[in-house]
Amino acid sequence: MTFRPAADTTRQASLAAAGAALVATLLGATTASAVEPPAGANFDIWYYTTNEQAERGRLFSATDLSGFVNRARCQCNHAISTRVLLKRATTSYDPNVRVQSFVGSRCDIGQVGNNAQVTPCLRILSAAPNAYTKAINFEFPPVWLAGGVVPSGSQDLGDATPAGTCEGGQGDAGVWICIENGMQPDCQADEFQVMGTQNKNGTADAMAQAIHYDFEPPQTLPTGFSIDSGDGAVIIEWDQISTGDVSGFRVLCADENGAPLPGKGIDPPSLSSINRGTIYFTQQNLCPDGPFMVSEEGVDTSDTTDGDTTDGDTTSGDTTSGDITSGSSTDGGTSGSSGGDSGTSGTGSSTGSSTGASDLPSDGIASLDWDYICSGHSSGTSQEARVSGLTNGQQYQFLVVAYDLAGNPIAASDVLTATPRETIDLWEQCEIAGDICGSGGFCNCTEAPDPGHAAWWLLAPLGAIASRRRRR
Repeated sequence: MTFRPAADTTRQASLAAAGAALVATLLGATTASAVEPPAGANFDIWYYTTNEQAERGRLFSATDLSGFVNRARCQCNHAISTRVLLKRATTSYDPNVRVQSFVGSRCDIGQVGNNAQVTPCLRILSAAPNAYTKAINFEFPPVWLAGGVVPSGSQDLGDATPAGTCEGGQGDAGVWICIENGMQPDCQADEFQVMGTQNKNGTADAMAQAIHYDFEPPQTLPTGFSIDSGDGAVIIEWDQISTGDVSGFRVLCADENGAPLPGKGIDPPSLSSINRGTIYFTQQNLCPDGPFMVSEEGVDTSDTTDGDTTDGDTTSGDTTSGDITSGSSTDGGTSGSSGGDSGTSGTGSSTGSSTGASDLPSDGIASLDWDYICSGHSSGTSQEARVSGLTNGQQYQFLVVAYDLAGNPIAASDVLTATPRETIDLWEQCEIAGDICGSGGFCNCTEAPDPGHAAWWLLAPLGAIASRRRRR
């Protein structure tokens, strides 16, 4: 039997204890570094169109971000489908961190509650980070972009009452995300790391582009409207406006009793069509049977994909196949350039109700029903529009409608009346006046009219008018 010295035994025990302590320290350090809070840049956000049943459609394009949300879509509860995904990290996210997501404008101010003019935003989900790594999916009506929730009630999706309306205001809004640091309860202004502008829609520039909502029709309108009758047609003219947000004009027409004309009007565009500022929308046109369905399922967290799908394709949403261009008017009247893709920045504040499509009559040309449209789109810089295909000798009503890039309309003119008539040229006028122009007509000009005939001089202005009409 061999005996070890007591000193050796003690030394080995000390070494073993030191090794165990080192291993524990290393394991503790590894465990501590394996969990961390997410950052705002780790979140991917997508917006999509929906149909009447709030079912997801195509991906929003950059054009949609700028001009899709108008007053009519808000009044019809035309929901926006949204997907939020927290990308997985190489290490685990701290399960003790609270992540809250919201929809609205100025959520950092509204959530703190120290500004009476800004209400809290609609809360989508409050959960640990891992809930977002499976992706959350939800739909919300556009009214939540313009205003927050009534502070005295619930703030959560499905239970909250909106503090705003669809009657006025414009601005920029979207998904906001607060990542709490645990220093104070609930979200503080400096804890918001996603602030409404972050998304995967459109182009790379859209990373800093929120959803622009606009519930107000144009405020600066043209004046000096006049109407001139022609052969089976009319031309309406007006003074050009130098400023304002008018994207285009359409002419509406009706018979003398106020009924739509056969063969006129346009077919309703698809709900998911890209709006390029060439058509207007009203609640009656967009949802004549009443507001659309709003999903009551709240937030769906069943999506377990990792986000690397074609849903986030930045080019798939901006195609020409779904564009709203000319509105498919059967008349094919004058046309102008479309509104483009850019939008203006807003403050998110509401300016109250404005005139236009808020209290339209249910029928007649003043209802702005699409059945009355009888011209193509004319650009916002136009000064005239022509309507053809009319019957001579019949009286008609006409109304010029102006609209902005988002498609909010307003009646720009009063109801005008005109009666197309067959064109009578100068020689026919001469014959009616007693053949005062001579017998030359168009074929033989050898016989000049009598310069002394007083009626000849009276017909000179008619020649100028006829010439002007022919040029048109």
